[in-house]
Amino acid sequence: MGGIFRLVILIIVLAAGIAGIRLAAGRLASGRAEKEAAEQVSLAETGSAAGWTAQEKADPLLSSSSEEETKQDGLTEAPEEGESVDRQSSEGLSAGGSSADAGGDAAADDGATTAAAEAEEEKPAFDHVMTELENGYAYLASLDARTPVEMEYMISEAQKEHEKELEREAYRLKREKYRESLEGKRLWDAFEDFVFLGDSRVVGFDVYGLLPSDRVLAEAGDTINSITNRMDTIKSFSPKYIFISYGINDIGIGFWPTAEEYTSAFSEKLHELQKELPEAEIYVNSIIPARGDAAQAYPVWQGIPEYSEAVRQMCEREGFAFIDNASVIEEHMDQYADDGVHMQPDFYRYWAENQLLAVFDRKNGVLSF
Repeated sequence: MGGIFRLVILIIVLAAGIAGIRLAAGRLASGRAEKEAAEQVSLAETGSAAGWTAQEKADPLLSSSSEEETKQDGLTEAPEEGESVDRQSSEGLSAGGSSADAGGDAAADDGATTAAAEAEEEKPAFDHVMTELENGYAYLASLDARTPVEMEYMISEAQKEHEKELEREAYRLKREKYRESLEGKRLWDAFEDFVFLGDSRVVGFDVYGLLPSDRVLAEAGDTINSITNRMDTIKSFSPKYIFISYGINDIGIGFWPTAEEYTSAFSEKLHELQKELPEAEIYVNSIIPARGDAAQAYPVWQGIPEYSEAVRQMCEREGFAFIDNASVIEEHMDQYADDGVHMQPDFYRYWAENQLLAVFDRKNGVLSF
C-alpha cells in the first residue's frame, strides 16, 4: 500500500518538475526570440539611416561591389580630378574603418551585456525548478520512512481536515446570509422572549427606543451584584434568552481588585441565575473598554482587556456562551460618546446584531466564531 502511495507521489513530483523545466525553457526561448527580433529591427533602422538598400543589407558583398561601381563611375566622369577623388575615397575608407571598429567594439560590449543578462535570467528559473525537485525528493524520502499504516493515517487526517474546512466555509456562508436578513426593523423583532441585564451602556437599548423598556433591566452604576437584586423580576419573565453586560463599574469601584477575584464572583452569580432559570440560555458580553480621556482619568480602566479575557476563559470553562465584541468595537470606534465610556445610538445596531449572531452560532452548535 505504501509503495503505491510513494509511486503516485513520485509521478506527481516528476511531472511537476518536467512541467517547470519546460516552462522555464519556453520562457527563455521566447526571450531570446524577442531579443533577436529587436536586434534585427535595430540593424534595419541603422542600415536605413546609412542609405543601404534592403538587398545590400542582406548581402555585404553586393554592398562592397556597389561601392566599387560608384568609385569607378566617379573616375570615368571626372578623370581630371582622379587624384582628388582617390584621396577622398581613401579618407572616407579610413573614417569608415574607424567607425566600423568603434561599432564593432560597441556591439561586442552589447553582446556581452546581453549574454550576462540572459545568464542572470536563466539562473533563477533553473534554481527554482531544481529547488522544487529537491523538495519533492526530500518529501518522498520522508514518506519512505513511514509504514503503510502511518500513510493511511496521514491521508485520513488530511481528508478529515479538508471536509472540516468545507463545513466551516458552508457555515460562514449560512451565517452571513442570516446576518444580511437582519435589516431594519427585523433586527429588533428578532429579540423575542429575552431580558437584558447590565449597566448604563445597556440602558441605551431602552433610552433610544430600540427594545421594550420592561425587558431592559439595567441602570447606571449597576454591577454583577445587581443580578441577585433583580432575580425576582427576571424570573417573572421566564425568559429564554438572558443577555448580560457588566464590567466597567465592577472594575472602577474596586470591589474585585484582580481579574481572578472578579470572575470567581461572576461565576457564582451566573450559576445562581442558572439555578433559578434552568431553561434559559445565558449570554455574557465581553467588557466594552473606556477610551480617550476617560481611560487616562481612571487608570484602573486600562485593565479592562485583562478582566474581559478572564471572563471569556471563565465562560469557556463553565459552559456559558461568551459574546466577543472586540471586532465590533474596533470597527466602530467613531461610535463612542464624547465621554469615552458610553456609546452613540448607531452603535447599538451593530452590538445587537453581534449578540443575535451569538445566539445563531449556539443554535448551530458553534460556541465561538
